[in-house]
Amino acid sequence: MDLGHEPPGRTRPPVDRHRRARPPRLGHGDERRDGSDAGAHRGGHQYLRTQGGLDVDRGLDGDRRRPGPRQWPRHRRQQRRLHRTQRRRPAKHCEHAGDAVTSAPPGPTAEHIQIGRYNTLEVVREEAAGLYLSAEQRGPKSEQLLLPGRYVPEGTHIGDRLRVFVYTDSEDRPIATTLEPKAVVGDFAFLEVIDQSPHGAFLDWGLDKDLFAPSNEQHQRLQVGDRHVFAVSLDERTQRVKASSQLGPYLDYEVQAVDEGAEVGLLVYGHSDIGAQVVVDGRHPGLVYFDEAYRQLLVGDRLTGYVQRVRPDNKLDVRLQRTGRSARHDAQQVILDALEGAGGFLPLHDKSSPAEIRAKLALSKKAFKRALGGLYKARRIVVRPDGIERIAKDS
Repeated sequence: MDLGHEPPGRTRPPVDRHRRARPPRLGHGDERRDGSDAGAHRGGHQYLRTQGGLDVDRGLDGDRRRPGPRQWPRHRRQQRRLHRTQRRRPAKHCEHAGDAVTSAPPGPTAEHIQIGRYNTLEVVREEAAGLYLSAEQRGPKSEQLLLPGRYVPEGTHIGDRLRVFVYTDSEDRPIATTLEPKAVVGDFAFLEVIDQSPHGAFLDWGLDKDLFAPSNEQHQRLQVGDRHVFAVSLDERTQRVKASSQLGPYLDYEVQAVDEGAEVGLLVYGHSDIGAQVVVDGRHPGLVYFDEAYRQLLVGDRLTGYVQRVRPDNKLDVRLQRTGRSARHDAQQVILDALEGAGGFLPLHDKSSPAEIRAKLALSKKAFKRALGGLYKARRIVVRPDGIERIAKDS
């Protein structure tokens, strides 16, 4: 075998004898022609150390050089582009605090007037567009807001105090109205979708400007005509009132202070496999079991309930009827009201089916029989084979 030849099919590239020879690499301690220490120079720079993932280098003259933008990490490049964009845009409504410049929303300050809530404000001046209100008697014009003329009550004068609802108009300026919305900031309300856009849906809440529900605050894609329970809140960054159908982040799970047996207000917002999901007293999550409801519970229904149990998972079990003597008295009143509405006679008795009793009185058969016995002993009703009849008070 001839080891001095290349394998078949492979040829060695020709040697360029006129190519400039590569200078020898100098190490630490070697001197250049100018007498300086070569160090670890590469490409004219000496790499000293690494800081934060970036190589910090010096030039031949010893000046420290910063790494260029191409060597920056991605988040540093994105931050620089963001700063450039902000410098191009003129700042609006800026407040100077020393050398710092912070962006502030136009109109009254939040510490004087609460957006998305009712405020009692004083009329300070009158213009062609309407009345201007302020939280202080001589507040600056920057803290005054407009009450349009069509909402001004008759006989209103400068110096009067009005209870108004404050929200933002289409240009994000705080404005007042004497109309009452269906919900304020912090409330849960049953609202209807009346329009939609690529960024969200618009809800009817009783004011000229519709309430906006952003797409990222929707539990599902909302369509025109849908009706759901929404949480109304204030966007702290834009100072706009917004709505959300994702109720979880807006519910209060601190339920340990709620007393068992307490009377509470309920708003049905959904259903699970075992019961109706409700907002308790406008803040806490709760559940009404289907086998204890004895009536159909629809989303948006408002009713009165009673706390049955405070659960370890920070939720409440709620009943629609009381327990004990109070429950018996309530059931008796339900029967008496039904007798009065039906002309004094009901085709129900102790042999009636549970479904029939539930359909007419929304009571369980057990509660119905107990209440029936109490009314019979008190001589308030007469039990007949075909039903019950109310006894007149004079007889």
